[in-house]
Amino acid sequence: MSGLAKTKSDSDKEDISYELIETKAPTGYVLARKPISFNADNGKTELQVNNKSKGTLPSTGGKGIYAFIAVGVIALIIAVVYFTRGRKHLEA
Repeated sequence: MSGLAKTKSDSDKEDISYELIETKAPTGYVLARKPISFNADNGKTELQVNNKSKGTLPSTGGKGIYAFIAVGVIALIIAVVYFTRGRKHLEA
């Protein structure tokens, strides 16, 4: 980074502490939660900002759900037929 002073004056030995606050994240990433603190080093300062991706949601629904519905309906029909026939045998 250029243009950042390392100390308050030439006679001062105390380094100036800066904070990088991310105001806009790249597409698909979230903003950094905390500011990143650093000290300038006469134009030699390089920062590594670890961006976290937003993540993806799993695909839900779709064609796969129809097979489960069909199996459930068939199982329900079989159960109704089984118990209906069983009741007729007990009454006879």
